[in-house]
Amino acid sequence: MRRLNMRLLAGTGLALVLALVAIHTWSAARLPLASYDGRVIWAFKAHVLFERGTHADELHNPDFLIPHADYPALLPLLAVEAATLLGYWSPSILAWICICAFAATLYVLWWHARQSPVSLLVVAAWGLTPAYHLIHESCIRSGTADILVGFLVLVSAVCSVRAETGQLRLLYLAAGSATLGLAAATKFDGLMWAIAFIPIGMTLGGSDREWLSRGMQTTAGCGIFAVAVAAPWLRMTMEWSAEATEPYFYRLVTGAGLFDIGRWLTHAGQMLAELLLRPDRASIPIWITILAAGFAWRRGQLDRMNRAIMATTGLFLLCLLGAFQVSPWPTGEQVPVTLYRLMSQIAPVMALVSVRAVLAMEQPVPAKGNAPVTA
Repeated sequence: MRRLNMRLLAGTGLALVLALVAIHTWSAARLPLASYDGRVIWAFKAHVLFERGTHADELHNPDFLIPHADYPALLPLLAVEAATLLGYWSPSILAWICICAFAATLYVLWWHARQSPVSLLVVAAWGLTPAYHLIHESCIRSGTADILVGFLVLVSAVCSVRAETGQLRLLYLAAGSATLGLAAATKFDGLMWAIAFIPIGMTLGGSDREWLSRGMQTTAGCGIFAVAVAAPWLRMTMEWSAEATEPYFYRLVTGAGLFDIGRWLTHAGQMLAELLLRPDRASIPIWITILAAGFAWRRGQLDRMNRAIMATTGLFLLCLLGAFQVSPWPTGEQVPVTLYRLMSQIAPVMALVSVRAVLAMEQPVPAKGNAPVTA
């Protein structure tokens, strides 16, 4: 009876998420993009590409800084392809791409959780957080690249989990690395995710005496493959931004602001507050992950792949802090303004950790000395 009630509750939550997705899909054609950045950066660039091609002055001229010429171009080019198929341009195309990415993320998480009512409830809680924002910059029809990056990072994590089992290992590694490359071609945060996947690469090195050597080889191979996939897109982006004033890459290489301790502390404090104390944005999935992983760890059922995914997310946040350090924004302003969008990248992999931890806890507790049961 209790299991039936949990399944009914989870089903109700997922039905509500799907209803909200339908509302977003309907409203995307009738309302402007919910995000300011979606309108002035991503939609602007896609519209210029559709109307005038890659040689348009607006993509090269430093006087047109608002479209951020140094941003990768995969999302605008996807929108251009869709507009070409439709025969007309509309900003709604970007919103529909974001909605499709969110729906695909929801499906991947549902697939992993489908046998467990509690896991399905976790997926519903994850989906409701962004879906209930009908008019907000963090809603799923924002038209920004973060939801697409979140989906690609989740697919990379799932491929890593599959590779860890040893079946079709090389195929899953290649697929996960290529997906990371696409994430890097979607937004520069994807490059930070590629760096942050080092703990997962090391975990995939195995558990024998050659673990370190194999782990380093796996990490290097995945990184080289991801960069190879992203390289053509990033080269095009760097050509577009050659005349821009101090792009992020330049500031990162020169270390501008990187050693300002006060700036570090301000950004770190704001990041923790945004992650843990904002249930209206994405704190709910973070707290669910902390609780699920904590209980699984106490029971000896937090497997090494879950630990690797959590370490990867922590390393991404550290890379993100470094990006905030070299940002031209005044100290303390960027984190509250941008982190809620970046949670669209972080929350899906945290939901995957929660689902796998819950599935592991539904298995018998392993005897002392045995390896934990994995999902």
